[in-house]
Amino acid sequence: MNTNRLSIVMMALLLCAGLVTAQEVNLEKHPGYIDLESIRIPSEAITLTDIDLGPALLRLAGMMSEDENDELQKSLASLLSIRVKSFEIDEANIEGVLRAMDRIEKRLADEAWERLVFIRNGEERTNISLRLEDDKIVGFVLMSVDDEEVTFINVVGGNIDLDTIKEMGSNFDFEDRLEKSIEKDGQDLWNW
Repeated sequence: MNTNRLSIVMMALLLCAGLVTAQEVNLEKHPGYIDLESIRIPSEAITLTDIDLGPALLRLAGMMSEDENDELQKSLASLLSIRVKSFEIDEANIEGVLRAMDRIEKRLADEAWERLVFIRNGEERTNISLRLEDDKIVGFVLMSVDDEEVTFINVVGGNIDLDTIKEMGSNFDFEDRLEKSIEKDGQDLWNW
């Protein structure tokens, strides 16, 4: 009897592992996915944040938050990926980052993402966009460049809750940059 249970548990674990791998492979085809790998973090960057959470780690984070925050757990369960790249920038690297941002903005426009916020002031730029399908948010992109720091965030899921993204910012230690990106000229751009 114990051998049968062990076999069933092992098969279930292998099946789950296969499903997670399949989801990660198909992530690039998800309408909310934006490839941020072309954004190179300069080797001389002293301060940087580089977060890459796929489905398996998000489920684990959801299970770990089970006792603390039921809403966060439910929201994490609907996510497939969180990708954050944030780093210091200098004059030598800003042009390459702006070109990458231009390429991503063109893709967002071509693929009918909804632009919520767009700010351009010289070399300072912020773009916050959503990808909607069937009235559900399946993709969130925040790109922000100023004379000191660059931040790119892509969240992919089945139904993304924007308040959860803000809450996750504090849990994953990118809350300050998220807040800075959405508060420009004294306006809180988060409450659109």
